Amino acid sequence: MHMSKRICIATWGNPRDWRFAEYYLEDQPQKRVRAFSTLNILHEIEQPAKTIIIALDTLADPDKLGECESDYGCIEANVREKIGKYLCGIEAEVLVLPGVLSRQEESGRQIIFRSDPQKEFLPLLIYELYSRLLDVNGGLEVALDISHGINFMPTLAYRAVTEVAAALAVARAEQVKLRVYQADPYPLLPSEIGKGLARASDDPCKPASETEPPSLRYNRIAEATFKLWDLSRYVAYDSERRLLTAPKDYDFGNIEELLEEASLLLGAYRLGALLQLGLLAKTTHIEDLERVMRSAVEFWRRKRRVIRGLNDLKLESDKKFLNGFYLLLHGHAVLRGAKKLLTESESTSLNEASVTFKEIKELRKLLEGSKVVTILVNREISKLENKQKSGHILNDWTLYADILEKPEEKSDEEPQRERRDMGIFKRDFIAHAGFYDEVVELRMRNELELRVRPSEWGRVKEALEEAVV
Repeated sequence: MHMSKRICIATWGNPRDWRFAEYYLEDQPQKRVRAFSTLNILHEIEQPAKTIIIALDTLADPDKLGECESDYGCIEANVREKIGKYLCGIEAEVLVLPGVLSRQEESGRQIIFRSDPQKEFLPLLIYELYSRLLDVNGGLEVALDISHGINFMPTLAYRAVTEVAAALAVARAEQVKLRVYQADPYPLLPSEIGKGLARASDDPCKPASETEPPSLRYNRIAEATFKLWDLSRYVAYDSERRLLTAPKDYDFGNIEELLEEASLLLGAYRLGALLQLGLLAKTTHIEDLERVMRSAVEFWRRKRRVIRGLNDLKLESDKKFLNGFYLLLHGHAVLRGAKKLLTESESTSLNEASVTFKEIKELRKLLEGSKVVTILVNREISKLENKQKSGHILNDWTLYADILEKPEEKSDEEPQRERRDMGIFKRDFIAHAGFYDEVVELRMRNELELRVRPSEWGRVKEALEEAVV
């Protein structure tokens, strides 16, 4: 069993005015850590391999906004530098995301930060965490600390991390554990005591005086293990599948084709249609999905700019993320997990692709967490095993329906099959988890191989697409 890697993620507001405290874990009261933030006790408990702090761009200095204008990287660097002063010996990556704030300076100038947290902060956080944790070696355990987050940060960070954990479970083809922490609120203290517990003017990592700090309980408020099927609860999209608002402003190449490929993969995953999932995974290039997601994020960053008014400075976004972005990310997770479990090389087209029976059995791991779909798929696999043992499978591609017929019903001529109504077709396709005898072909070479009859891909795609609407 490989060693687990623990990753800590923490939401931070503005750490400048935080006060010194003694934090302790309720079930380990002897474990006490004195610090200005919960990061130190989180590290004490989790011993992480990596720590990521989530901060908002609203921490940027107003003067820097004026200097940076159309260079969002410059604004991010300013925020990272500010956060870095308060890490106090803890190593951490600082992830800067768009915030919402309006304040007036003494001069009367307005400083305004505009964004849509649901369509910017949330998708960006999901993308960044997913990308950064995808290739962590060993098993993955994530600890989220929402003690110091402000406004929408704790709620959306918790929402993001649960989705990321589900996506990573399927992408890495292994379970992901999540623990969530939050400290009790800092108490109201008399002014003089509060001043003594503020940061020292000459060292932001030391209190101003030797005042005894308050003891605050550090709580583990949630725990969960995400299985490979858990991503399915997020797999539903409306018919409007664009990556970003105002699509005429950008061109990332074959977006429509990639969105279709992603939705087919997700439809196959959601239905437990492992044959179709394997075939699609062999013919979809994962690098294309990565390129388009990366391009969309970079495009958004270029479009978040400072606008100068007569008496104000505004940092605002020109673009928002839409459903298509999630579709690509979820599709990437399923594709990566499937490719990890497949052993055969990629194929150039769906008509030429095939999967082995052994590969289909391996792909069953992606269904971990769904009893219903697993039972359905195991029933179909059992039927195939019986046919494999019977010796009735030929060396050339043969329709599964013909193999299932009793020997006395066989004739030398291929029967003329009645083409089913599309509604009935979809029902039967779903009921058999894609192993529908009117679309599946089998042959026995060195081992049992399966494919979708080339003429049936149109109907199969329609059934898969509908599964994610």
